[in-house]
Amino acid sequence: MANYVLSTDHLGVIQPIAAGSKSERYFSSGDSLDLSNPLPASWLEVDLSQLSRNYRNIKDLVGKETGIIAVVKSDAYGHGLVVVAQELEAAGADIIGVADAIDARTLRSHNLNGRILAIYPPPYSQIKSLVMDRIDITVTTLEAAQQAERIAAKLQCVARLHLQLETGMHYYGAEGDEAIRIGKYIAGSPQLDLAGVSTHYAAAESSYDFTDQQHQKFLGALRRLAASGVQPSWVHSASSSAMDRFPASWDAATYHSIFPKIKVLVRPGCALYGTYTASNLPLSTQFVATKFITHISEIKHVPAASYIGYFRKYRTKTPKTIGILPIGWGSNGLSIKSASVLINGESAPILGLISANTCAIDLAGHEVRIGQRVVLFDHSSGSGLSLHDLAANSDTFVNFVVRQLGAFSTRVYTRK
Repeated sequence: MANYVLSTDHLGVIQPIAAGSKSERYFSSGDSLDLSNPLPASWLEVDLSQLSRNYRNIKDLVGKETGIIAVVKSDAYGHGLVVVAQELEAAGADIIGVADAIDARTLRSHNLNGRILAIYPPPYSQIKSLVMDRIDITVTTLEAAQQAERIAAKLQCVARLHLQLETGMHYYGAEGDEAIRIGKYIAGSPQLDLAGVSTHYAAAESSYDFTDQQHQKFLGALRRLAASGVQPSWVHSASSSAMDRFPASWDAATYHSIFPKIKVLVRPGCALYGTYTASNLPLSTQFVATKFITHISEIKHVPAASYIGYFRKYRTKTPKTIGILPIGWGSNGLSIKSASVLINGESAPILGLISANTCAIDLAGHEVRIGQRVVLFDHSSGSGLSLHDLAANSDTFVNFVVRQLGAFSTRVYTRK
């Protein structure tokens, strides 16, 4: 069985610590619940070694000349903002992509000193913080660029801006003459650096034709910027799905025909965490959220014709032995219609509704004890219980499930 070196940091997150440290404690993955064991009753295991392997696989695919914006928005898709960003920066990511100034400030406070990009246009109230923290800022309006300029002048620094262009997703982006006007303004200001130009594809994984329309619109805007004398340093439009399904989005030759010296970057998010499966590229990345562990907190013998759980949604037809698990939508973000768990490698179905902090499982055929480990999913052992199953049983998608579990559960970081 694998051994983990674990410690709880000041954020309350259990992390690996240096081997040989005085505070080092080893816990076997086969240990049962023990009051002297600082692990919680339930946790999500995140394999940092797999994260680094995924990053290296992506880097090997895109090559040395193409940069990587490693996206850690939404708490690194549930895997943990700070720890994941530290791992990706150490792995060599050119830029760490965050959602906003709050995430950016958190990373700066944890000594991430490299390039960080706020990938969404910020509320104007956040621009000062972003400039102060030396964060690359996505802008879509002239007002945002002017505000960054004023703040940079007061701080006697240069604000790095990325102009996002609207090409068909209709979330964020400047378009037409206004986009050219903003680009020229940024390029002409001594307080501003046009660090990048970007767009985002709405349906790269499902519609090649629509993505190509977006891409052609993007290239047309880039040509207009070039004709206006604007020279960005970087260009980026390829998310995980665009990297896979629409390789033109990160084709250097295409962009160099417009800007001969520009550097092309890709923006993987899902591929980093193994939640995107490539269909066209020779890219293999595996789940970084590898396992969810909980424990049996109580064992009950229930007569026939008894109700289990809230609202009497489940009624026993025969006498049952049930186990109570300390997991639910409030404590762990678990909200599914039906599912099974594993005990000693054998399946046990969940009975009735899952409540805020509790659910029940059928222990028929199992010899168990209070404190015994129970597995909700496990991608490290070929158990057959997967995140895909949880997503299907929740009528949602894998990224949402991981984000929910990560947001509500203690995360245990491992290296294997």
